[in-house]
Amino acid sequence: MNLFNKLFHRRAAAKSENGTGLSRVVELGTQMAQAIAAQRRHEETHGAPSSPLSDLRYSSTENRLWRWLDAPIDSRVEAVVKDFAALGEAERNSVRNSLSMDDFYTLLAFGRRRALAVLRGGEVRQIEPAFVSLAMVDFERVDWRDLIMANSLLCYAGERVGAPVADLVSRTTQLAEPKTAEALKRQRTTRIHLAESCGFREVRTSEGVALFDTGYEHFSPEADLERIAFDSAMALENDGYEIENISLASDLPLTWLNGRDGSAIARTARSLSGCVSIHGVPRADPAPMSSGQMLLVFLGEAASEKDAREIAAAAENASSPQRTELGLASRRIFAVIIQSSWMADTPPMEDTHSLERLRGVFERVLS
Repeated sequence: MNLFNKLFHRRAAAKSENGTGLSRVVELGTQMAQAIAAQRRHEETHGAPSSPLSDLRYSSTENRLWRWLDAPIDSRVEAVVKDFAALGEAERNSVRNSLSMDDFYTLLAFGRRRALAVLRGGEVRQIEPAFVSLAMVDFERVDWRDLIMANSLLCYAGERVGAPVADLVSRTTQLAEPKTAEALKRQRTTRIHLAESCGFREVRTSEGVALFDTGYEHFSPEADLERIAFDSAMALENDGYEIENISLASDLPLTWLNGRDGSAIARTARSLSGCVSIHGVPRADPAPMSSGQMLLVFLGEAASEKDAREIAAAAENASSPQRTELGLASRRIFAVIIQSSWMADTPPMEDTHSLERLRGVFERVLS
């Protein structure tokens, strides 16, 4: 489960670092702990039979949805999915029993990727194998919310391109085990609101349609923050970081400005017309599974040029032994760049001197 655990811990860390608190991290862990326990019980009963997906794993960059990346294993996963659909019930159960939790997350990634491919202009026929891939999943051996999210995303993509979603779900759930079938059927005739159901917004980038994460803060900037965020993420990828997600309608937690509720900087940070956050990790991290090293960038549109400069200055003054920060402003747009670790007592990889190289990167993007 190496790849999924890596993604899961990063997701939990990002929630914590964004100021949403420990309780959310505990909630995330509870669902996965239940799935891991179910996987262990399954292995005790069924052993570790040979799986047709055992050598097929998506990389972290292939898993993300903010930018499309071709994945050679897509066709190999689809071949396994089509073979599964042609089997009888007993054979399907045998194949499902041979699959591990890692295999299920490969199938969920295939489903998410296929949804994005269809939104990017792919053929409608591409979506049916993705629904079948979800029918292969054992409900108890995944975080069930990941299954529901993938199904919602596929339903949304299907609706957008005029696919017969209700019929597809009805047909493919006949291939699923009972709990998975029940979960998928609930969304058969429900119109999907992408942000509420999946936590995404559909965005058109210079490379085509992408899916950015989204929060629920006020978001009506005059500037094209979506483009600025995408260009920033691309620049960071060329400068030593792997960008995992871009989140629209984010807040700007006061912790990164050394601010307190009721302070002048708090009022300034609460008056933004829009804010986007970018989360990534350094490629040079020698211990990515345990160090907790991360990069967090906030791009926002302030109420005035003065406000943007004040936010940038507050970020500049917020560096500490626990985190390195950089702040800059261009007209009403500001950038707050933080490199830190979410692990206690772990210093950041970047110091003020090394992080300074990013100033020129963001000056070019913001100009």
